[in-house]
Amino acid sequence: MELNREHFRAIIYYNFQRQVSQQECLAELLSVFSNEAPHQSTISRWYGEFKRGRVSLSDDPRVGAPKTTVTQENVDAVRKLIIEDRHVTYREIEASKMVATFVSKAGHIETIPLNEQRTVTADWYTTICLPKVITELRKVNPERRIILHQDNASSHTAQKIRQYLTEDNVELLDTPYSPNLSPNDFSTFPKIKNRLRGQRLQSSEEAVDAFKKAVLDLRAEWNVLRKLLLYKNGAKIKNTFRALREHFGRNNRPNETTIGRLVRKFEATGSVANLPGSGRPRSVRTPENIAVVKESVRDDPKQSTTRRSQELGISRTSLLRILHKDLTVHAYKIQLTQELRRADHISRRTFSDWLLEHRQIDANFSSKIMFSDEAHFTLNGTVNKQNCRIWANENPREYREQPMHPQKVTVWCALWSKGIIGPYIFENAAGDAVTVNYERHHVMIEDYFLPQLEGMDMDDVYFQQDGATCHTTNVNIHRLQSSFGDRVISRRGNVPWPPISCDLTPLDFFLWGYLKRKVYVNKPATLQELKNNIIAEINAIEPTMLQNVIENFDHRVDVCKSSRGEHLSDIIFHT
Repeated sequence: MELNREHFRAIIYYNFQRQVSQQECLAELLSVFSNEAPHQSTISRWYGEFKRGRVSLSDDPRVGAPKTTVTQENVDAVRKLIIEDRHVTYREIEASKMVATFVSKAGHIETIPLNEQRTVTADWYTTICLPKVITELRKVNPERRIILHQDNASSHTAQKIRQYLTEDNVELLDTPYSPNLSPNDFSTFPKIKNRLRGQRLQSSEEAVDAFKKAVLDLRAEWNVLRKLLLYKNGAKIKNTFRALREHFGRNNRPNETTIGRLVRKFEATGSVANLPGSGRPRSVRTPENIAVVKESVRDDPKQSTTRRSQELGISRTSLLRILHKDLTVHAYKIQLTQELRRADHISRRTFSDWLLEHRQIDANFSSKIMFSDEAHFTLNGTVNKQNCRIWANENPREYREQPMHPQKVTVWCALWSKGIIGPYIFENAAGDAVTVNYERHHVMIEDYFLPQLEGMDMDDVYFQQDGATCHTTNVNIHRLQSSFGDRVISRRGNVPWPPISCDLTPLDFFLWGYLKRKVYVNKPATLQELKNNIIAEINAIEPTMLQNVIENFDHRVDVCKSSRGEHLSDIIFHT
């Protein structure tokens, strides 16, 4: 016989009457029912209910709307995704109903569903998405000038997309990755997500309609302010209607009836907000529970939501709603950084002062610094257990073996505002990675790096490297100084480079992380495939991206100066 929830509640109630502790009750259920046993939070919640005098084991009747999301159709759709890829993530499942939207100063232009596709690709972007948008914009004037603003996602910056935009005479606004400067990121999308929170969208068509309505609702807020301004200045409703039609167009402006109704509401209540609803009153997010949660967070801000919900007798879902919506708090992660000692603070501050002095003379001084470093790329990549989930009815007992000495590729690069020199791969005749010692590093400088500089104007270019022993031997430092003169930034160089300063090195804070997000996408099976991926991704980096990196470096130096050589808190905790 398969037990349902009421059967388990009866067992919990029986143990409660016997004055058995919650832990003993859980242990007893686990020993008998194993994975089918209820969770500890369920036992805790029902113990709390029984303490308050509850005797019914049935669910409380609910007057809310019937299920609209957990339908058989959606269950089948999710099951299909899991069967196709048992490693599929929550985000990928959600993205099966993803939409792309385009807005301008004049309002909403186009919202396009991805349908069965999970992510935006260059093919979809150039064959389906952009043609619809450009056609809509040039419906009236085929010669209309279009300037497109987008982020730096690889699906947006691919060569295929740039070629398509050039052929269609669409100008691309190249800007650094700055969500705080993008209207969609800092305004439109957060507001629309708040408006759509709680809605259950069953199809791409519903998502498109809901999104369009939310965009128009946002414009309606401005709409209301303008109506009231006109009304306050003595304008008639008809004049208000005409003014809004001129601004929003014939199809987007409200009609005269709507304007009249809002005016009457404002006269009667002093507000244009909707009246309070008459639905079922809140039973959990009450002022009392909100106060209890607030005090709990103040006493122990590091406690997990699972443990906090058990202690307070509030479901985790309701607790999260109180934390996010009522208390407006956010769960921040602790950041791990390298230890900096007092001597490190001094050396970092000294370098920042030196750079800022040169920037006062030449505002583009940082673009004349060539930064260098090495990094390892293992063939097996990395596995993030937090993101790796396998959906199944039973535990498939899958594990990933990590070799003691994984195959790897050791790469050296030099990066500056005008490009990247490299990659140079340290390997033996068999193609296997070798340890970088001063001799191999010297060979790389003589046979690879310096020949790459032939024909370049290097008279005012500085060369930077970290303080690794293989970099700072006499023979290597003297060889670099013979080419760069007194423009070597390094330990034992002409300009000391501060140790433990990965946060100031463009290859550490940008290049290596960027490459490792790219080169493992197609899951290379051999070292040669991994090398090919590294070379291809480096060659695909455009000069504008490198210029943005140098600007980021300048910003980090400014922050290092203001923090007196300590950790870059404004960078680490970007909010």
